[in-house]
Amino acid sequence: MLRTLKSSLFTSILLMIVCGLIYPLVVTGIANFIFPFQSEGSLMKSDNTIIGSKHIGQTFTSKKYLHSRISAVNYNVDATREKTLTPVSGGSNMSNKNPELEKRINTSIQELQKEYNGKAPVDLITASGSGLDPNITLDAAKYQLDRIVRYSKLEKEEVIKIFNKHTYKNSDYTFVNVLEVNQDIYEKTKNS
Repeated sequence: MLRTLKSSLFTSILLMIVCGLIYPLVVTGIANFIFPFQSEGSLMKSDNTIIGSKHIGQTFTSKKYLHSRISAVNYNVDATREKTLTPVSGGSNMSNKNPELEKRINTSIQELQKEYNGKAPVDLITASGSGLDPNITLDAAKYQLDRIVRYSKLEKEEVIKIFNKHTYKNSDYTFVNVLEVNQDIYEKTKNS
């Protein structure tokens, strides 16, 4: 009985060391060597300051920048600054029959119609399912093009090139990464 207990204890400790310490350190080391940008969270920097991750959406309010999708959690990854604590990610989970959802959508449509002509792309009206979407469709980016050109003072062709530089295709849709686009706009306009 004591022999079995010692053997079981030794095996448990050995497996904890191998699986809980050695394996994670080796895999992390390999990831840091092969994929240094991705293994650190795909963090983007501007002027040697981390401005965000290319995989997590942010709210942009300046009219010279591309605006993200609506987020049920307001892209609130730092709840310490907020008066109310909200989940870090998630959707609103409102039913399509919920009057609050209808009110929010109608308000979004009215706000967009004040600024733009034409029918707004769906992803600028509907909230992100995760609350953290970093991308919008290329149509949603082009919908905002005239405003960005007007306020950033960049040429239209230059902004389109920035959109195209940060475009990703996914089976049915073409997406634009909002943070990458806005970082390029910032770099081109920071001295003006």
